[in-house]
Amino acid sequence: MRNARLEVNYDFPRGWEGRFQVELEDDELELGSAYLRYTKWDVADITLGKAKEPVGMERLDSIERRITAEMSMLTRNFTPGKNWGIHLRRQKKSYTWGLALVSEDEEDEDFDEGAPTAVSGRYTWAPVREPGRTLHLGISGSLRDHKGNAYQLRDRGEVDSADVVVRSARFFAEDERLLGLEGLWQRGAWVLQGEVMSSELDDSDGRDWNFSGYYVTAS
Repeated sequence: MRNARLEVNYDFPRGWEGRFQVELEDDELELGSAYLRYTKWDVADITLGKAKEPVGMERLDSIERRITAEMSMLTRNFTPGKNWGIHLRRQKKSYTWGLALVSEDEEDEDFDEGAPTAVSGRYTWAPVREPGRTLHLGISGSLRDHKGNAYQLRDRGEVDSADVVVRSARFFAEDERLLGLEGLWQRGAWVLQGEVMSSELDDSDGRDWNFSGYYVTAS
């Protein structure tokens, strides 16, 4: 078994939500989502705790909605996961937006120079949203302070048993500027989905590093 999740939900008073998850992934047990959310503010829902940052489409989809069993290398390498902080989100039929101020989870990574911090945001628009037909467009980004911690992109192919096929140089990162575009078209049973992302980083020696990637998937 590669993935398992134990989740506890409590029936809070109206306007409040909470979640606590423990996840088993690749034989490692770790804390998943752990937050308290207030949903009765007219401007946005407010979430305090550990939750997904509003960056990327595939990362934010639940595993039940994901087209493939594995996330793309782009999603695993460029989009942050669940981090501690304050998260704001607003969901309407034709648009959504999210904003988060977070600190990365030190339990997931060993940071020598302190946990990186970030401000992340996402906006999506669905000009077509009706039964059997959807067109979804979105943009997201993140400004991240890596605080001089070691940084490297390193990933296997998009199958669990694959070898490592991507390995960047290893350096000590300071600031990162991440930008992503996303799109999804659905008609009946057909789905076409894609994302493109670009990352610019400054290292401790003053050099600039640029990484980019994309995926397109259909079902």
